[in-house]
Amino acid sequence: MKRPVIKLTARGLVRGTLLLCSLPAALLLVQVQPAALPARAADLLLAGLPALLLAAAWGISLARYDWLAARFAPLVRALMAYPLRAWLVAFVILQIGLAWGLVLDGSPLFPQGASVLGLVGQVGCLGWLAAYRWCVPRAAPPPSQPHPARRTRRITLGILAVSALTSVWMWVYTQPAFMSDSTSYFQISQGLLGRADLDPYWYTYGYPLLIAFTRLLYDNIVSVILVQEILRALVAAAAFYIIKPTHYGLAALIGFLLAASPLTAHQAHSLMTESLYGSLVMLLALLTFAAARQPPGRRLALSLGLLCALIAFFRPSGLFLSAVPLLIGLLQRRWGTALLVTGGLAGGVLALAGVQGLIEGRPAFGNNSEAYYPFPLMQYELYDPDNGPQSRLYQQALDWEGCENDSDERYVMHQIDDCAVAYNWTHGTAASTRAVYIEAILAQPVKWLSAVYHDAQFFLSMRRRADGLGIWQISRCVDSVRYFIQHPNILPVSEIARYVCVYDWPNVPVIGTVAPAAGALLFHEFFVQPYRILSPTTWAGLWSGLAMLGFILIEAKPGVRRLVIVAALVVAYHVAVTTAGQYTTFRYVLVLTPLFVVLSASFYQIVWEGLRKRRV
Repeated sequence: MKRPVIKLTARGLVRGTLLLCSLPAALLLVQVQPAALPARAADLLLAGLPALLLAAAWGISLARYDWLAARFAPLVRALMAYPLRAWLVAFVILQIGLAWGLVLDGSPLFPQGASVLGLVGQVGCLGWLAAYRWCVPRAAPPPSQPHPARRTRRITLGILAVSALTSVWMWVYTQPAFMSDSTSYFQISQGLLGRADLDPYWYTYGYPLLIAFTRLLYDNIVSVILVQEILRALVAAAAFYIIKPTHYGLAALIGFLLAASPLTAHQAHSLMTESLYGSLVMLLALLTFAAARQPPGRRLALSLGLLCALIAFFRPSGLFLSAVPLLIGLLQRRWGTALLVTGGLAGGVLALAGVQGLIEGRPAFGNNSEAYYPFPLMQYELYDPDNGPQSRLYQQALDWEGCENDSDERYVMHQIDDCAVAYNWTHGTAASTRAVYIEAILAQPVKWLSAVYHDAQFFLSMRRRADGLGIWQISRCVDSVRYFIQHPNILPVSEIARYVCVYDWPNVPVIGTVAPAAGALLFHEFFVQPYRILSPTTWAGLWSGLAMLGFILIEAKPGVRRLVIVAALVVAYHVAVTTAGQYTTFRYVLVLTPLFVVLSASFYQIVWEGLRKRRV
């Protein structure tokens, strides 16, 4: 703190942080209505605390900063002597804001205490870390040393072995899982193999095509499960190879955490798109990081575009993932890279549209049904016949006698889509859920923005655990058999067992009998990742997660910072797409588990290096 530039910069950061903290305090103070204040001293004190914070922040930042800085300089230097001390102070600042907000939430005076004062804690935490980095600049990292090829081979084999052990653990404790959309994917694969009528229900044919192809090799659902398990292991190994030039230890940690992840193993053990989508998205993030680290060649840039098209062929939410590598190229002013990524995407879409054309007899990319995805319209309670002409036409479809929904079930998301499609077919109209949704957004923009904002909190903090814990229940053969008996058009009853009853393991509850290591990993992925261990509420989870991301971006080495930025951009993309275009369920969040592993591992690596410096 001897150099004037650093001193002035630190002073500006502290003052700016205090002023930013005062703004939420002022917002909280405005919400208090003096006429509704009770006479209890505790409530009066709660009402006075935001005013006290507001006065203190402005007083310190504008009037008495130099006086306080001179008297507390020895304490500040002591707190900045080691990274762990500075990080502990940042953690305490965050917790003060969160704890204070939670206390205020218990009072009727402040309906949004945790949301507002959690922001105060987050701004204060990041402001302190930024000031610390300016006052104690990081020493230049030593040049990276080449690692023996034998060590690299051992780590790679270890990652593959751990992936295999995790997969075996899943095979031992549960049958390959049929969940929600599994039977529809299987039915389409039956049509592609010519064993049933082809019903192009889903967005694209990507996943049913993969199921059909693997069934040509071995006619059982085991075939596609094995492909998913192999891809999961290869992506874990690829993460190690792509990241190790930047930070060898972090690369190994990410590789092993991905290989041992119980959640990604369970996704790979299910007849659902989540495993393939998550693995391909992680691969896209890794290749984008490689492109951001050094100027990419033509092959890598084209591959990024082609990979985006392939991801979109499996799930529609990946259609515009190309925005991430495009943004990296534009920010680095690599116009050729941006053009090549765009060209790869266009070429991939045209090629896959040709594949769909071979199936349907007409080139297309996805489902052309206008009545599609009514999820956010109903979830956000935006539907109103008075929103516009499309909404009035849509109401006619819902009131039509051919619509099988009664008044109590009219707004069930999937059923209203069926009503609109049937009404269009019968009456020659074009009732479109998408058009109704856009019309509702234009009619009620504030309500829509509020709904998306609050749903994003659930996505980032994963507070909706209750609707996803069932992902760990045993996949029972009898349940799958019952479903196929009820739907004989999918599979003949005589063939059911050999497709869905793969083996006859005893029904052993997964949670209660897992090995300690697997149980610890499961507990980590559900509850103990840094952005959730501090999360007693949704708002606390949001501010904790963003504070952890800020901590990594401030403290990480430049190479690691690039990786974290790419992972954060991919997560942010999915937050935007899922909350605005779909609805937030547990499995839509869990599909990003590999990216959350990158963030957590980066956090652990920074803290570990801080511990090593303290010992030295």
